[in-house]
Amino acid sequence: MVCREEVVEHVTARVIDEFGKLELRECRGGKVGFMVALEGIDGSGVSTHSKLVVDVLKRVVEGGWYRVLYSKEPTRGPLGFILWEVIQGFLPDLDDPPILTLLFAADRFYHLYTMPISGNLKGIVDALASGYIVVLDRYKYSSLAYQSAFAPRGRKAPMEWIAVVNAYAPPAHILVYLDVDPQTAVSRIAKDRLDVHLFENAAKLGVVRDSFLKLVECLRENPEYPSENLDHLLWLRTIPHRDCLYPPKPWPYVLIIEEASRGIERGVEETLEQIVLGLVGAAIERDLLVPRK
Repeated sequence: MVCREEVVEHVTARVIDEFGKLELRECRGGKVGFMVALEGIDGSGVSTHSKLVVDVLKRVVEGGWYRVLYSKEPTRGPLGFILWEVIQGFLPDLDDPPILTLLFAADRFYHLYTMPISGNLKGIVDALASGYIVVLDRYKYSSLAYQSAFAPRGRKAPMEWIAVVNAYAPPAHILVYLDVDPQTAVSRIAKDRLDVHLFENAAKLGVVRDSFLKLVECLRENPEYPSENLDHLLWLRTIPHRDCLYPPKPWPYVLIIEEASRGIERGVEETLEQIVLGLVGAAIERDLLVPRK
């Protein structure tokens, strides 16, 4: 059995040995946060590693115990509740890509701009602007991959349309994609819980995996921001201090954790180490984190 605390301590020591203690950068006299989104097919370990990443960052970033937040999509808000019902198969009439796209988009808007976070903070964007690191257990990239993968009633949601619907959602600063073989993912799901949700069979997850791989490679070649056409990026009009939150570099930075380097035999600790070393290195290179003074 893997001891979570030991895993976190070992990886924390490895990160400090590599980079030293870190702190958030400053802009306009205040700390500025950044967003990390973990993505992957069901059974890839997104939830497990999102929480572990939070635990490590809390230990290596100054003030991390109250400056590093974990959040999840769908949320536990009113629309998120409906989405969880659909995912678990209780509302089959809503299991339609265009409907799901719009429901996820509405829940995401709530998540980004109005959901109570901490104290007077409302939404993830407010937290970022107030100097919080936010680690997301899924984000808009899941919508782009999942809802564009199928057309069960002949109504497919094209990836381009999903992007338009999510035009108010800013890019993650760092996107971590966990790649895993669909059959391995299904085996993990069967081991971890009794109920099976939408998409959770090897054939469907294989299609979603292909969609994810296409998406992350596209984002590597054509980052969301800066873009030649800024008019369609509605989030630019809604976030405070855009120049502080998104300095002039390509966003998101895409980190792919290949299946070959994260097989089951390597264990949670080595996978977590690879994720955290990769994202912390990227955060330093892009001035999201700086060495502690």
